[in-house]
Amino acid sequence: MRLEKRAADALALLHRVSEQHSPAALASSFGAEDMVLTDLIARNALAIDVFTLDTGRLPGETYALIDRVRNHYGLPIEVYYPDARALERYVGANGLNAFYRSVELRQGCCAIRKTEPLARALA
Repeated sequence: MRLEKRAADALALLHRVSEQHSPAALASSFGAEDMVLTDLIARNALAIDVFTLDTGRLPGETYALIDRVRNHYGLPIEVYYPDARALERYVGANGLNAFYRSVELRQGCCAIRKTEPLARALA
């Protein structure tokens, strides 16, 4: 499928989402696919918010890209962070890189850094 057709199909879908599922939001990791969707949302002034999760372990380049996207498109990208106290307790009890040690510790880390902030973003 040609790129133009894919972009047109994506835009049509985003229009439907904006019109039929308000309030709508895009969870962005600022990867290539998310950037295409963000561009379509911004250039077409669609009523779809853009948000991201900051796990506290993102590379510096990601923060710089968030700022560039905000400035370029004028979008108020909402950033959701883990609960500081819950994260402090987890790291204090298990260590900064505990998620490498077991599935249970990885699930606990993800619950604090990803699942809970995502639940707040979608509430």
